[in-house]
Amino acid sequence: MVLRFLLFGLLFSLMSSVGAAERIVMSYELTQGEKIVYKGRMIVSEKLREWSNGIKQSYLQLRCNPQESGKLQRLYSTRDHFSGLRITHQIVGSNVEVTAVRSVAQSRLDEIRAVSKKNECREMLPIVSTTTQSYSYPAKDSAFEPRPFGEKMMFSVKLERLGRNK
Repeated sequence: MVLRFLLFGLLFSLMSSVGAAERIVMSYELTQGEKIVYKGRMIVSEKLREWSNGIKQSYLQLRCNPQESGKLQRLYSTRDHFSGLRITHQIVGSNVEVTAVRSVAQSRLDEIRAVSKKNECREMLPIVSTTTQSYSYPAKDSAFEPRPFGEKMMFSVKLERLGRNK
């Protein structure tokens, strides 16, 4: 019986020391001018994690396949694309490493319909624009100046430590 309590106490102390890893709450805003495009809060730790805010959708695409007769065969299919913001984050040494990726997909459905009505065939894929930016911040309680994200946006971060390591 005493051995069980000792084993339980040993396991409890190991669990509490494992939970002592440094964790930081990161608040962020992605703005365009005065307008907030995305904002959120997440817990950052030594483990690399990903957070995303967006939607995965299927977009119509048109491909042309030449036949033996010389005519072009139209092949319709769909392709999945993510539209939104993905953020990967982790604590590396004494810094918080953040990578932000914003993807915007545009359908070409109207153009595909117009080409199909004319009995023409042209390769048409969805238009996807992606902006990627990596940032590094000291792992301390602080709000940082907004940094550029792409050409017209700003990415701002505020960090707050959690737990015992304040």
